[in-house]
Amino acid sequence: MSDFWRRALLNVKITALATPEDMAILRQIGSMSNNLNQLATVANATKDFKFVSWEVQARSKELKTLYNNLSNDWKHN
Repeated sequence: MSDFWRRALLNVKITALATPEDMAILRQIGSMSNNLNQLATVANATKDFKFVSWEVQARSKELKTLYNNLSNDWKHN
């Protein structure tokens, strides 16, 4: 059994889960998502939904652009 595992581990090919470019985009999307959460909190606290809606619309366009820049491996079609 140990011979099997030795050969299996020595012949394994390790591949990255994401390219560095995709990782950078995913970090940006995560940061923007946090910002959207903060905007929602501000909207609920201040009831200033008009300002927040402008910000959300602007961020939405940015998120779509970032999503479109991801490689197909990360898109859920």
